[in-house]
Amino acid sequence: MNTTAARSSAPAGLRVFRSRFSTSVIRRNQGPSYQSPTPPSSPPPPPPASNPHRDFYKSFGRPIAKVFLMAWATYQITYWTWSKLDFMEQQGEKEEELRRLESELHATIESNEKHKTITAATSAAGVSPVDPLAHQVSSSSRDRSWWKFF
Repeated sequence: MNTTAARSSAPAGLRVFRSRFSTSVIRRNQGPSYQSPTPPSSPPPPPPASNPHRDFYKSFGRPIAKVFLMAWATYQITYWTWSKLDFMEQQGEKEEELRRLESELHATIESNEKHKTITAATSAAGVSPVDPLAHQVSSSSRDRSWWKFF
């Protein structure tokens, strides 16, 4: 269908509506819509003066942050490594002390067994054995006050 024929056959109100709100209508008596009707009266204000502190951190903020984070990470790695090595050293010292105490305990048990065999041999022979440790315990218990027993 021909568009001019459709326009002529359309009611008058519809034609006015189309002519006012149509996007294809170009009005030549008006200038482009993006120009301002009056020229600017004054030039735009100059940008504010630069702040030297702001400029410094704007330029060097990221590198300073990277250096700080790398230093922090290095410190943390060094600290945790030292902590782990210290823990391993303390654990080794405790194991060494435990071995030393176990060997001392075994030596004490062997000496007590030897002492018992000597005591048994002397009592079988009819000699009354003298226990040197019993004397030490009795003398040390006499030297202590009553509250030190608990």
